[in-house]
Amino acid sequence: MSPRRIAAACAVAAITAVVAAPSAHALTEAQCDSAGTAFRNAVAPYPHSTPSYLGTKKLDIYRSTAATKGPLVLYVHGGGWGGENWQIRCDGGGHTAAWMANLLPQGFTIASVQYTPAVEPPPTLGGTADNILRQVREIKYAIKWLRTRAATYNFDASKVVITGGSAGGHLAALAALTGGEALYEPTLSWARTYTPGLAALPAGNSSIQFGMPVAGIYDIRTYSDPWGLVPRVFGCWRPALASWRPCSETTLQRSSPVAHITPDDPKLYLWHGAGDGVVEPGQARQMADWLCASQKLAYYTLAQPASVYQHNLEPGLSENPYLGAIIKAGLSNTIASNCASLP
Repeated sequence: MSPRRIAAACAVAAITAVVAAPSAHALTEAQCDSAGTAFRNAVAPYPHSTPSYLGTKKLDIYRSTAATKGPLVLYVHGGGWGGENWQIRCDGGGHTAAWMANLLPQGFTIASVQYTPAVEPPPTLGGTADNILRQVREIKYAIKWLRTRAATYNFDASKVVITGGSAGGHLAALAALTGGEALYEPTLSWARTYTPGLAALPAGNSSIQFGMPVAGIYDIRTYSDPWGLVPRVFGCWRPALASWRPCSETTLQRSSPVAHITPDDPKLYLWHGAGDGVVEPGQARQMADWLCASQKLAYYTLAQPASVYQHNLEPGLSENPYLGAIIKAGLSNTIASNCASLP
């Protein structure tokens, strides 16, 4: 058994509620060759579309063909809050294809959302969270748009799951934890900056029922930022660095998921690699502690060994035969949390 399969089995062995039977994992990351043949064969039975949901912003959607509507899993891509790697693809440029595609035969509809890449703000005292606020509003608008079309895309509108990796994990967590916070919700006047003359917002709500951030950043205040992203995204510097323009408490609070945990939030399942050198594992452990304090941690998996599990966990997820069962258990709140024995 490979190290990834061993880690997957060990992680789920601790989740007693979801070990009854493994789910399908027909497509591995290794099979996502440059030509993408294996991926195309895997998704061929499922209707595919890339509709615009807000102005020119698009979604990449594969629709379930199951007779009974299952959950929607929405993926938020990483890339330092920038880039355009939002498509679910298997051509060497994306990391979501294998594990997302493996959810389709289990009755899931899957989608990935395009959001506006962060634009470097001018240096200001205190900085700004405007890039993050815009991205979260776009993600929530996409959820509203999708939920309004749940029948078209064959999913249960009461079961929306959000996931994402790295910066996408940060945005997924922030979107999940800011339900009902007006600052993060799309408004009609805001939406009209994308679609002039828009008559109304989509009727569906933006609520999220379960979150599964991967290698996420949860507290900008304590993030080590080895790539120097914070000044480029927020226009300020972390408080730990001596600077004439440190990030203000407002900027940090608005952009840090850890600052938004409430009893009304959905539960989150955190995944992180023990050898992650881009986002230190301490980010996930700190977040797990705070979620546990509010009884909002579904589970925290620190993937071992560090030599195998680093920043990109998607290959490991594609080889986890229990992933679909974990998501469904998270939605039904039947995962036994490991708050008493966090790694």
